Amino acid sequence: MAVTTFPGIRRRLVLKPGEEWEVSAGLGKSSVKGMFAEMDEIWVEHVFMEQTMMWLGRESRLLQYVSIETMAKIIEESNGRVVWGAGYNPFRIKESIQEIERAVNGYGFEHVLFHPIPFGLVTNDKKCYPL
Repeated sequence: MAVTTFPGIRRRLVLKPGEEWEVSAGLGKSSVKGMFAEMDEIWVEHVFMEQTMMWLGRESRLLQYVSIETMAKIIEESNGRVVWGAGYNPFRIKESIQEIERAVNGYGFEHVLFHPIPFGLVTNDKKCYPL
């Protein structure tokens, strides 16, 4: 990924062969403005950003969750440069579908990203069907 996805960061850090792992140290900005400045620097016009949901199976609860409203604040600053995606919680199906509809209809989210494995499910589990 250091070579194909993040070449601008790799070049800026002037990495030698074998040091590609250091690209991860340059990821993650503390502000939306900082993210867009870096996007401009490495000639990236658009990025995909999804609602984060991570499930903690041992405790049957979300370990990490970013609300649609929190993301909406960032949307205001994005000026169309971010393609927004909602998440899906297969253990809260009704609420999750309602939240996806609110994200799409209220804030213009364009896709849903769902990974069943972190929820301890296989891709053909019936909890995935409603999505």
